[in-house]
Amino acid sequence: MFASNLNTQEMSRTKIRILIMLLLPLLSNAQQQMDINDLVENALGNSYNIIEARYQSEISKQNTNEAWSTILPQASAKVDYKNNFELPVMIVPGEMFGAPGEEIEAQFGKAQSLDAGISINTQLFNLYSIYNISVSKKAEDLYKLSEIKTEEDIIYNTYSLYYNLLLLYKSQYVINNNLESITELYNSTSGLVESGMALQTDLDRIYLILSDLDINKSSIKNNIEIQKRYLGFYTGIESSTNWDIDTTGSNRIFTDLSLTDWGVNNLSYNSVVDYQLLNKQLEINDFQLKSQKSKYLPTLSAFYTNNYQAQSDEFNFLSNDARYNNYSLGGIQLSIPLFTGGRTNANIQKAKINTKSTINKINQVEESIQIEYTKAIQNYETNYNQCHSQRKNKSLAHDIFKQTDLKYREGLASLTDVLLAENDVRESELEYAKYCLQLKACELEILKVSGELKTLINKTK
Repeated sequence: MFASNLNTQEMSRTKIRILIMLLLPLLSNAQQQMDINDLVENALGNSYNIIEARYQSEISKQNTNEAWSTILPQASAKVDYKNNFELPVMIVPGEMFGAPGEEIEAQFGKAQSLDAGISINTQLFNLYSIYNISVSKKAEDLYKLSEIKTEEDIIYNTYSLYYNLLLLYKSQYVINNNLESITELYNSTSGLVESGMALQTDLDRIYLILSDLDINKSSIKNNIEIQKRYLGFYTGIESSTNWDIDTTGSNRIFTDLSLTDWGVNNLSYNSVVDYQLLNKQLEINDFQLKSQKSKYLPTLSAFYTNNYQAQSDEFNFLSNDARYNNYSLGGIQLSIPLFTGGRTNANIQKAKINTKSTINKINQVEESIQIEYTKAIQNYETNYNQCHSQRKNKSLAHDIFKQTDLKYREGLASLTDVLLAENDVRESELEYAKYCLQLKACELEILKVSGELKTLINKTK
């Protein structure tokens, strides 16, 4: 009895293991639902653009480290081995060897020689290198701002692609409802044809409309898949991931139409990354000008060298009998620029022009931001009014269709009237959805122009 219970329990465990093994592939392929918050978060972590921007920021940090290295001590070691197959011959006066008036050929040195040593030098005063460090540090800040700019572009583009996809989903929803309505009309008309109260041509006309709607449905479905793939690629979702848009809560876009008072006077240039980038560039221009002027100043450096030299007729430098002679030297070197052919002056003038150019760009961007911000608010208010007007048109189109459909069933309206009313319903629904999403696009544009796109991230947390 006890053994039987054990066997039963073991069989149950085996069945559970088999069931888990069968379900694992299904669980791993379960579709992942992603809303706009998930898409933005994924894009900011995995998008190719943000990864590249971060690489550039890392490169700028290394450029700063490289600039620092120019004012730090530099040390190097050298080993120089020579094998003289023929010793050099020198002509020396005979008086040196007791043969006045003669020239004697003499060979000096040994067949093999080895020199080894270490050299150290360091900058004591070089204002040009110091200013270059400042330029590199400012450039590092510039790339950090560029990374922020990339993040804002990713947020903007992700939302734009998301809104485009929502419009396709809404179009699919409207077409499906339209198909149901026309199919119902087709069935009722079919009954009227059978009873002799409607013509076969009426039924054929409805059939053609159903065919067109079915084609539109397939086209929208295909466009949804294409848009999804592009959105997934842009936001860094792996192509093997099984995912879909989570539209939960997105219906608020089409129902909550509240007017936001953005305020033209609420704009702050310092919040706009483009403006910050140009001001940071102006700081770089200032240090670049100072660095070029510093080329007129002398530079001071110190050096030290310590060497060992050995000579021998045979290669025995590693033995205990090898004899090494040591010599070392150190000193300070002052380098004073006297004339560069006008190169330094030309570089100074270019640096001054670059500064003026950056100031001109700042003025241009200030005016551009103000114009774009005002334009974005005007577009927002216009689209808001269009949304409300189209909302009324949509409601009116539904009422007209209900009345026309009722009259058609009672024989008081023609099929043409019904089909036109149904088409008006579909067009009003699609137009309303388009205006609603255009309104969201206008909000997005206002946030972009005013440098407030990252507030969308704060709202999602």
